Amino acid sequence: MGRSGDRARREPFWRLDAAPDDRNYKNFAERYRAKYGSSPVRTASLAYDATALVAALVKTQGAGALTSDTFVNPSGFSGVDGAFRFKSDGGNERGLAVYKVQPGGAVMVSPAPTSFSGQTAQASPPVAPGQSE
Repeated sequence: MGRSGDRARREPFWRLDAAPDDRNYKNFAERYRAKYGSSPVRTASLAYDATALVAALVKTQGAGALTSDTFVNPSGFSGVDGAFRFKSDGGNERGLAVYKVQPGGAVMVSPAPTSFSGQTAQASPPVAPGQSE
């Protein structure tokens, strides 16, 4: 191998990735296994969150609360995988944890936010070479 290959083997590899915070999911999965005798698929938490959200809204505010205005609340909602909110264009946003992924596994370096309150920062568009921010 050439010099760059030798350097790549010696230098530790890692990257940062955003993903749901698994701490609450593990608790959800344990409860699911205890009740149903098998592990849930990873996306079961999404169905659970949707069902729990509708049930909570109906219980606290009645069926009349199930409106577009309620669902696009900018404060969002709390779920198994953390904070989430719906956008008026049909999309959604999730508060994700940041993990350092390296040989041997991932390590959380920044936990997921528990709410969207006070969060107004958005990702900046890329800056063209030679231009300042």
